[in-house]
Amino acid sequence: MSKKLKELILLAIDLQSSSIGLTKEEIIEKCLERGISPSKRTIERWLKQLYQLGLNVEKLRVDTDHHNINRYTIKNLPNSLMNLSTIERSSLERLLLRLTDKTEKNAISKIIASQKSLSKAILNDLVELIENTYYAGLISPKIIVDDKNMVVIENAIKGLEIIRFDYENDDKKTSKNIEVKPLGLLFGRFGYLICINYKEHPMTYRLDLIKNVKLMGKYFERDKNFNFKDYAKKSFGVYQGDKIIKAKIWFDKLIAKRVQKINFHPSQSITKNKDGSIILTLICGGYRELIWEIFHPDYLGNVKILEPKKLKYEIKKYLTELKKITP
Repeated sequence: MSKKLKELILLAIDLQSSSIGLTKEEIIEKCLERGISPSKRTIERWLKQLYQLGLNVEKLRVDTDHHNINRYTIKNLPNSLMNLSTIERSSLERLLLRLTDKTEKNAISKIIASQKSLSKAILNDLVELIENTYYAGLISPKIIVDDKNMVVIENAIKGLEIIRFDYENDDKKTSKNIEVKPLGLLFGRFGYLICINYKEHPMTYRLDLIKNVKLMGKYFERDKNFNFKDYAKKSFGVYQGDKIIKAKIWFDKLIAKRVQKINFHPSQSITKNKDGSIILTLICGGYRELIWEIFHPDYLGNVKILEPKKLKYEIKKYLTELKKITP
């Protein structure tokens, strides 16, 4: 987005968010807060450009103002421009927790409630950025998540309420009436719900395969010994696996610089060899997504698994299954 277009959009939002409109001086004050200082002539040009874009820029007079002062407002700004960004919504939610005035809390709550769910926004923001850039296209898979389900799931996580849903398994058979204690959401290649099942074990469910989510009216207490952030850090990607492994992966000097610019995992450490190659060490659970990363085309012919033997075995098994694709 160009700087000029960004300023026009911000001006339009400022004009619609004021119930009595803004004077040119007030518009300049808002611009100064954003680090720019336009002249009144520039403001007049911007207002004309907004009108040319099809926005209904109205000129108002307020009795308490000087009789020569005009105010400007917009009434027909597209709803898509009024959506809060992830950071803006998060800021409002933090503000809501600090407010004590009941009227202010109700007002902020209504603003937040009118927006799309935060996790849905996280899923879509990058895709929207790509789709709205004229020189790029959609470059990665995108899952389709039901908005209504996401709202129920998010409310359950915040309210510590048990939910029930149907789940479409890999074999296309649907598991009915699964009851879980929802703990949080993880986002990788897809979006996932992390929860505790009836056996009190952490479980992972893909959000796009979850159907018919219902609140059960039953509540649970968080396990004080379970830390969601620590749980997430232990896995490479989303899948935890049964055991934590220590993986050592060698990269040739041809791609060493590129690899060093990637943060693969919170546990990672890198050892530089005299010949320019490097060894990446990771301590994590789950093989599947680690194998996917090792098979990335950028590393082809320039990567080797040093440890553990179990990871080498899993990769060989994976390759055996791949061969079945092209018999």
